[in-house]
Amino acid sequence: MNSLTIVGYTFVGFIIFLLVIFWSGLKRPVKSLAPDLPDVINAEQSANIREESIGMKRAHLPVPVRDHLVSVFPEGQPSTTTAVVWGIARYRISGLWMPLRYETWCQSGNAFLRHLTFFWHGKTIIKGIDFFLDSIGALQANGVIPMNESGKKVTESQWISFWAESLVLGLVDLDDDRLKWKEAETGSVLLELPPFSEKESCDACFLHLRFHAKTGRIETIKAQRYQGQLATERISWFLHVKKWHQHETNWIPEYTVRWGNQRKPWCHYRVDGIRRDVPVDEMFQQVKPHQYEKDRLQSKKRGKQRIKR
Repeated sequence: MNSLTIVGYTFVGFIIFLLVIFWSGLKRPVKSLAPDLPDVINAEQSANIREESIGMKRAHLPVPVRDHLVSVFPEGQPSTTTAVVWGIARYRISGLWMPLRYETWCQSGNAFLRHLTFFWHGKTIIKGIDFFLDSIGALQANGVIPMNESGKKVTESQWISFWAESLVLGLVDLDDDRLKWKEAETGSVLLELPPFSEKESCDACFLHLRFHAKTGRIETIKAQRYQGQLATERISWFLHVKKWHQHETNWIPEYTVRWGNQRKPWCHYRVDGIRRDVPVDEMFQQVKPHQYEKDRLQSKKRGKQRIKR
């Protein structure tokens, strides 16, 4: 074996070694972390919320929706004004699945703020947020893959996904008179959402809900969304519940999200906890949503437009 061949094998071996190190960093498990929250709800208040929920017949809801509620909330769905949801997830970015930890702060039917922390070998490499606040939606990430995306199309898209996720998480006020329910073909329901702003109409603000034949729980939610601010038209978007896990007396979902032009999901969420009626104002005030009013789609690092997120 001559020296050139030895150098070649050494180089290839080194590249393989680097790839193994890189890949193993993405495979390292991420631990879920619950937010540090005060015990703001006493037992009596919680019981009243539960009793009120059980007593409501919700006759205005389509039968499949009522069946879903009975299955997921055997003791009645707790009323919710605010909540925080936390867990771990995986996002597929440029073909690579990246592990992350998230926590989502919600105000039922109005706003949400999600903090995302991406890891590699247990080290933080990207921190990001996505939100819908004050009728403005946007996404921002800082780290090895900087990202800043905002605009009217992003706002509409964030609004629609917010409602879809809120439905499977049980965070929607089902007596909200802005919602219009309609039973569609057998086993499915069409939900018309309110516009994301009083100044804007939203002809695509619909969710198509399908339910599992045996359990009666929500299985798939379909919508039409813009795939980013540069999108010229809306495309199909799917939220699919892979499984339900029992959490205390209720059930919480593990779900994926996929665009209609993709064969596989681009994100996978595992919910590890939900805390209702928590203070959210302080968290929301950390973001200045009106800084994101203008159309923007760029990489801060390179100053170039990024077509996909």
